[in-house]
Amino acid sequence: MVTTRGFRWYAVSALSGREEKAKRDLLANIAKAGLGDGCREITIPKETFVEHNLKGERKEKEKTIMPGYVFLLMDAKMLAGVVLTTPGVYGFVQGSDNPIPLSEEEVERFLGRGHAKHHVSDADMYQIGDAVRITTGPMTDFSGEIQEVNKNKQTVTVAVEIFGQSTPTEVAMTAIHKA
Repeated sequence: MVTTRGFRWYAVSALSGREEKAKRDLLANIAKAGLGDGCREITIPKETFVEHNLKGERKEKEKTIMPGYVFLLMDAKMLAGVVLTTPGVYGFVQGSDNPIPLSEEEVERFLGRGHAKHHVSDADMYQIGDAVRITTGPMTDFSGEIQEVNKNKQTVTVAVEIFGQSTPTEVAMTAIHKA
């Protein structure tokens, strides 16, 4: 865990879905109080995922991993009062008047600190010959083998058995799981 003397990670609760506003308000209140040196980082854990629309177009989106929580790397002695008086922030998750810092394990689990996260795209997960099961659409629960991978369209062609014959079916990569 990366901390320096006096600076520890703390979690505060905020209105779910309004974490970004709480972050902006925290930054504004800290700056207004002239205590910018007391806070090193404010973060909202998010993950990026790819969504495909009906036309097969890819769109990257972000999703908050822990709705209702904002994490601060700060000096609690310096900033606890400012944090507690920020609109949209309900209080510290651990210890209301005397905030308790997160443990190293909690920081790593909640924020992914100390672990290099490698996001593998759907296209890199599947190869020709992989056994897969279709999870959505008209072919739900059919199993088959990948015959073709189209990274540009984010689709695969799966050979499924219908009425005793192998039938190639094109499906989105998000609609299958390895069997």
